[in-house]
Amino acid sequence: MKKLTKQEQKDEAWEAFSAIVNPAKEALDAIVKPAREACQAIEAPAWKAYLAKCDEIEQQKDDDIRIIDGKRYKLIEEK
Repeated sequence: MKKLTKQEQKDEAWEAFSAIVNPAKEALDAIVKPAREACQAIEAPAWKAYLAKCDEIEQQKDDDIRIIDGKRYKLIEEK
């Protein structure tokens, strides 16, 4: 039986490590990838709605909005 060099021993240890870790990472990816896609499907329209609301707020005049006790009130002019 041939004695392995230090590098060959390290290579064998790496292969053993990879044989254990790679299937675990593949299992994790099988769970995470669909979850990430589902999250992005929800996040993208919500982000667009947020940006639209920000644009709407920016369009308003500052003196037309009052914040009282954390609630926003729009002032209405009496005629």
